[in-house]
This record gives sequence, structure tokens and C-alpha cells, in this order.
Amino acid sequence: MPEAPHDEPRRARRPVARSRPPVTARARSRGRSIALASACASVALVAAGTWVSRGSLLETWYIHRLGSDREDARLAAAEKLGEMSSLRALPRLLKAIRKEDREHVAVTPWTSDPSGAPIKPQVVLTPLLHALYEIGPAAAAIVKDEREHRRGPLDGLVRRVP
Repeated sequence: MPEAPHDEPRRARRPVARSRPPVTARARSRGRSIALASACASVALVAAGTWVSRGSLLETWYIHRLGSDREDARLAAAEKLGEMSSLRALPRLLKAIRKEDREHVAVTPWTSDPSGAPIKPQVVLTPLLHALYEIGPAAAAIVKDEREHRRGPLDGLVRRVP
């Protein structure tokens, strides 16, 4: 019985070789220029983004430093946050004030100078409370609101100086 034509083994087809146009030195140079320009633009964007958000990054860092074990780091962070008028720092600052035993407001009594002229009482703030004062009226409103709803972290901090 003769074999049918479809029973013949199939020959593997070779892929048709498509020739690419040769890459010229000029095209290669252009590609490198585009890659370099893209890399430079990316670096510039990252640098600009960091520069624009530096205040927020510093604020976050100083808020983190309020929880430091080192007293000098806590006080420096509180001072910077006060200068920045950071409302985001209020919860951590209030927590730090409550935690510190030495934090208080000292009020001197009315006195008189040697000539008899009256001297008004002075208010002396410890460093963390001074930072809270520097944040400004917005901080006062938040602290007042907190005191109305529950016992706040500033209750009992005022001491009279004899």
C-alpha cells in the first residue's frame, strides 16, 4: 500500500531571517544622550522633591527626637518644634511635658525694687513648656479643648515662687 502524501515527515520550517538595519554610531550616541538626560532629570526631580519637603521631614525627625532617652536631644527637638510652630508635635510634646517631673510654670510674686517701684510678677517656663508657648494660639486652643473634655496634661503644673 502506497503511503499517502500526508504521512510524510514534515520538515521543520526555518524562521525567515529578517535583517535589521545597521545601528550607526550616530544613533547609538543619540540613545546614550537620551538615557543620560533622563537620568539627570530624574536626579533633579528627586532633589527638588527633597528640598520642597525638607520642612516636613525635619518636623517628623524632631517629633521622633521628643521620645529620645537623651535629655539634650529632647530639649533641642522641643526648641526646634516650637520655632516651627508645629501643631503636629502637640500630642508628643504634651506627653513629654507630663512625663518630665521638672516641667512647671514658675510665677514670681509682686515685688518692688529698691526705690519702691512695683515689679510685676514674671512667668518662667521650663524648656518643653516654652516650646508649647512658642507654637502659639492654635496650641492654646487645642490644650483648652482637651482640658474641657478630660483632665489635661497641663493640670497642676503652675507653681508659685516665694
